[in-house]
Amino acid sequence: MKEPRITAFIPVWNTPANWLKEAISSVLWQDADPSLWELLIVDDKSDSRDTVDVLRIVESHPQVRVVWRDENGGVGAACQTALEEARGEYLTGIGADDAMTPERLREQVAYLDEGWELVSGQLWYIERGGRIRHLSRLEERERRPWPRRVFDNVAAYRRDRALEIGGFDPAKAPMETKEFWFRWARTRPDAKVLVVHNVWTFYRIHPDGLTAKRRGSRAHIRSLSRGQR
Repeated sequence: MKEPRITAFIPVWNTPANWLKEAISSVLWQDADPSLWELLIVDDKSDSRDTVDVLRIVESHPQVRVVWRDENGGVGAACQTALEEARGEYLTGIGADDAMTPERLREQVAYLDEGWELVSGQLWYIERGGRIRHLSRLEERERRPWPRRVFDNVAAYRRDRALEIGGFDPAKAPMETKEFWFRWARTRPDAKVLVVHNVWTFYRIHPDGLTAKRRGSRAHIRSLSRGQR
């Protein structure tokens, strides 16, 4: 069987079933050739019956694999599991409470095939109540170091490069993904990184999301950023 070009992964832990179904469906409804991608779901030892039931149903899909972790390790550990288990040469992730736009995987593979090792785009912000408004504007962040222009749940990248720099460090929670980007920039100062205007993710903001958890960590992001100047 031919290996997929890109692995889309979703780290899951007790995600509400309706949000999880939306995230999974957004990958299954991609407009790319099905041979181009696979969906890898990493369950971080969920104990919600509703969450587990959704995953038990979807793992029968031919393009879906579910990895069941033996212990809860957090987002960083789940992302590292995805990095190790992925079959695609490229990797991209979304939150279990977010969703992809239909053209995302097709466009990301096309950019990465041009020789970029990492490509990121923009996202739409889903507010409470389901109202959608534009969140990210590339021009507002274009002078920042590239790790501050990259969105965790939008970026796609070469798997071999991610493995070379050591992958995700769960000890850095809740900043494990941001630390990953800054370490990438330190390790590979000449990395070929592209940030485009394409909108690739619907991003849900809620009290249990990463954005809320990171509000007290802005100073740490600034300190990471200063290390890139």
